Amino acid sequence: MKYTAQNLDIAEYGVSVFVSSGRIFADTKDLIIECEEKPQYLIYIIIGACALIVLIAIIIVAVCLIKKRGGLRPFKFDVNKKPDFARFSYATDIWTAGRGAVGFTSDDRARDEFRSLLQNPQVCAALCKATSSTEADKFTGAMIYVNATNGHCIDMMMSLVDQEVESVPNTTQLFRGNSLATKAFRAYSRMFGLNYLWMTLSRFMHELNHLSTKGKKKDDDGGQGEDADKGVSILSTEFEVDPSKLAAGADEESQTYMLSQRARQLVLCIINSTQYLPPELRSFAIKLRTRVTERFPDADHIAIGGTYFLRFICPSVIAPHSYGILLTADRKTPVVPNDSLQRQLVLLGKVLQNLANGVLFGKKEPFMIGMNDFISSNLPAINDWMDAISTGDSSFSETPTSVPQKVVSDSYNFLASHVRTNMTKIRAALDAQNAPPELGQRLEAVVSQE
Repeated sequence: MKYTAQNLDIAEYGVSVFVSSGRIFADTKDLIIECEEKPQYLIYIIIGACALIVLIAIIIVAVCLIKKRGGLRPFKFDVNKKPDFARFSYATDIWTAGRGAVGFTSDDRARDEFRSLLQNPQVCAALCKATSSTEADKFTGAMIYVNATNGHCIDMMMSLVDQEVESVPNTTQLFRGNSLATKAFRAYSRMFGLNYLWMTLSRFMHELNHLSTKGKKKDDDGGQGEDADKGVSILSTEFEVDPSKLAAGADEESQTYMLSQRARQLVLCIINSTQYLPPELRSFAIKLRTRVTERFPDADHIAIGGTYFLRFICPSVIAPHSYGILLTADRKTPVVPNDSLQRQLVLLGKVLQNLANGVLFGKKEPFMIGMNDFISSNLPAINDWMDAISTGDSSFSETPTSVPQKVVSDSYNFLASHVRTNMTKIRAALDAQNAPPELGQRLEAVVSQE
């Protein structure tokens, strides 16, 4: 930059003067001065520091807000603090007072005779034949509880499995209907498998509940506290994929991705759970696979999917409070899922069941088709898990199980009433099996005693 001397305010500039030739200047107008503005470093530093301070302040506010709403707060859950599983293990509506109870006592010879008859394969088959669909749940539950007290649960279960395998024409119907075998397995798995479900799914369920209720004050285990913060989380945890149910502005693609991530976490919980599977369920899986593949060689995964998933794991995912795996911090009160969480659990249940069946989503639920890639990629892992639990040593020796006295008493009372009511059908079923006539006579005599 060049200035003439008369226009230069040298106080604001650094000045260097030089002579371009050896002559003497006669006039200041001939004097050329080159000057350079001093850089404004201090101003730049101040502006940069202010911007940095503002950015740090924004980050601090955002972090505090997220922490307040639970987004970054570490989720604490003690899986070793378990509930009383007996509260959820047994059906409580088997027997209704006033139906004319037989009144067996624990040392009653009549009850011992009745139990012996119930364990007879021909009597068991005749009772199954005479049982209507309206009483199938109570009948199978009562039979499971009575046989458990004498260590004959698996034997009874396998007799029902044999009936199922012999009665269906093909594998598409195997363990798909509400048969006595599937109903009995529901009672059997609930009685022996709640600790397994707790160790496998409780943390997943409580953390999912924690995320679905984010914005409210909660205890460490995800239960809702008395006070609630009405704010809405700045981080969405929704994964609805049905366009008719999507919230305004929700992106279906991102929701599908979120659903696949949650489903993957659920799958990992299951495939890493083999160590928690009780010997009763492991032994039944081995025997089930053996019996089914004798008639349908390629139906091993269908059998496990129709029992362990359809009747046990999937129902516990959809209704975790009913299985004692979603509770308050004191482990005493079931936490019923809110509407948002319930919808999430239904979607996860759909994915898990199709995965267990090896079936892709189609026209019936087109909004779930985006999960087909997930099913295809995770199917080998689920099949490996089903193989792992259904192969091995089948020499497990069942021992008598301690069942609450009231459950046992109600079970005997129901079965005795059931036999009296259906005695004509039972006799006909025994005759069809060419059973000894005295079986029917003994059965009728024992339930007729007051």
